[in-house]
Amino acid sequence: MDELIEPHFTAITKNLTAAGTILSSPLPDTSIGCHCSSPYECSLMPLCWKKVLKNDDNIFSLTGLRAERKWGLYNEGVLRTTQVPQNYKLNGKQEIQIEADKRGKVHIDPKPIKKFVIQLKYPLYFLDFETFNPAIPMFEGSSPYQQIPFQYSLHVQDAPSQKPHKTAHHSWIWNGNDGEGGNSGKRDPREELLARLKGLLGKEGSIIVYNATFEKMILKQAAKASPQHEDWLGGILDRFVDLLEPFRAFHYYHPAQHGSASIKSVLPVLTGKGYDNMDISNGGMASTEYMRVMFTEEGAKDRSKVLKQLEEYCGLDTMGMVKILTKLKGIL
Repeated sequence: MDELIEPHFTAITKNLTAAGTILSSPLPDTSIGCHCSSPYECSLMPLCWKKVLKNDDNIFSLTGLRAERKWGLYNEGVLRTTQVPQNYKLNGKQEIQIEADKRGKVHIDPKPIKKFVIQLKYPLYFLDFETFNPAIPMFEGSSPYQQIPFQYSLHVQDAPSQKPHKTAHHSWIWNGNDGEGGNSGKRDPREELLARLKGLLGKEGSIIVYNATFEKMILKQAAKASPQHEDWLGGILDRFVDLLEPFRAFHYYHPAQHGSASIKSVLPVLTGKGYDNMDISNGGMASTEYMRVMFTEEGAKDRSKVLKQLEEYCGLDTMGMVKILTKLKGIL
């Protein structure tokens, strides 16, 4: 085994020496370009891209425009969306974004929003998952870096007149143990997740998620690992409604979204409530923190604090959906 490993030691030494030389050298005097994010995003982008990033409506925020076209505009001196030439070929969403940026006003198309709202069937189940993706598979039938759900939040609204703060809330976080008080993770959390949801999602009513493609994928993979729940899951998938749709289609678009339809962009402009002041403020951080406190000895001391922060973060995702839908109905 040593003779197989030995050649790599030499290569590591050379790479470390080269890396040290680069780190001790002055910053390169080069223009920004596609190379800044290829093959990976450069950590110096906040420094080199100051001129671009100081404008929230910079040309790189223009939704759906191919990278080469964005760079073409930038190299012609177009820094902001409002500077795009009038005769420049754009699609409908891009035109909406630019017009909203120019006027500083919200774009609303009430007809498709109404169609979206009237399709909903009560009770409404607002559902969101958090996942982690271990490099080394922890469970039978899983693969490297596969997304494994470790948490859900569920708000239930029984009737259209029910106020957001009156919705029932159910939450769950996998305790990471193997049923014997350890942290080996031998017990697959997906079985418990599905069993719990089966008892909560009822037999009728719309299940509202934000980005249904991802949420359905997580559930289908979970059911594949826990076949006794496959029939049940197959019976509820047609109840899913994607709250992302009105925003992805730009039926509602606020200039402060800066081309994004994510819930992180939509929730603040509709409700004034966002994620900026939260200890855990995005899915990547949720995944990293969960793995740290559940599967490392050093992180165990922070476990109770982080689990509470995770519950607050995932809970805002589902309560945020409740409030977003309330605002959409208010628009009508």
